[in-house]
Amino acid sequence: MRLQPLRAPRPAAPQCSAAFIVFRHPGYFESENILFALPPLDTATGGDDTDAIDSANKQDGAPACGVHHGTAIVAGQIIAGNSFETAYLSYDRSGAERVGVPLDGLLTRSEYYLQVPQDSGDAANGGENKPWAVTPSFQHWRFPHNRLPEPWASLASVGESSSSSKPQDKEILPSSRCIITAAGPSTADSAHVIPKGSTSTAWFDQNGMRAYSRSNAAVTAVDSPGNKFRLRYDLHKDFHDRAFAIVPKPVPAGAASQSLAVHFLSLSGDLEDSATEFHNQLVHGTSVPPEYLFARFAYTVLGLVKNFVLQGARRRLTLVESGKDDWTTKSYDMDCRQRNELYGGWLAQFQAKEENPWCVF
Repeated sequence: MRLQPLRAPRPAAPQCSAAFIVFRHPGYFESENILFALPPLDTATGGDDTDAIDSANKQDGAPACGVHHGTAIVAGQIIAGNSFETAYLSYDRSGAERVGVPLDGLLTRSEYYLQVPQDSGDAANGGENKPWAVTPSFQHWRFPHNRLPEPWASLASVGESSSSSKPQDKEILPSSRCIITAAGPSTADSAHVIPKGSTSTAWFDQNGMRAYSRSNAAVTAVDSPGNKFRLRYDLHKDFHDRAFAIVPKPVPAGAASQSLAVHFLSLSGDLEDSATEFHNQLVHGTSVPPEYLFARFAYTVLGLVKNFVLQGARRRLTLVESGKDDWTTKSYDMDCRQRNELYGGWLAQFQAKEENPWCVF
């Protein structure tokens, strides 16, 4: 009888220990203007464009590591109230030195500024002196119907095969298996893409997300099969903790230009092992609409801005309110007390606990 040898733990990727790349709001003091930060987990290959300077993010001749530009800028545009047509990244606070690396290239420098030009209406009202408004939470984010940014808008089908996956994979992989690891039903369970909970279910209904459910089953739309896929238990927990999202990434030439892959936005706790193994892992075919995956990406991204929202003397935030005919958004200048009551108290913690059963305060 032959026994299998002990398996040594896989060492964490070097980029997991690298400093996070910081994205700043140019409208506030440097000491309190960090909007969010992302781990530099994407590694440049021979054909990738980067904005690396000399040895930036390189060690011992290793390839440059950073963050996929397209993923980072869409994250920022979501935080800026879906400013897909106008928001851009710059190297300087004034916005004069605009980032020129292609969207499929890598951001490798230590920090960037998210620039959102004021429209003419804001300027007429003196808005040029006000910082652009931040969306403070998922509940105050409006889904951009019919205006998803690229490459999300071009996703012909969510389970489209890439050059590294066989065309028949969707038929071979049963829906009972994990879409990332192909783990069987004994170690994988059902995960909601848009979370299930009182606040997220209300958001689902208020934003008309039933239109994408692709099901007339007699269940609430948030529970429809189109809003679920299966994940291995440990990855399900990471997914609930907003550690990663499923996003479009470029694939090698000769195949579809974009394919869905895992992207880790957090390395907190013990996530380095998972990030090392699964970051940029292509996912197996899934029938989840791209609109739901985009909403989940927004849910994950907006979890990164809480510290920014709560710190500082004042913040300009965009909130959702009930209008005469529909839900509307309005920007407010809010002080510390107002923001803490909305986002820092026991109610916010209770809602987070409801969305995430593993959450500990």
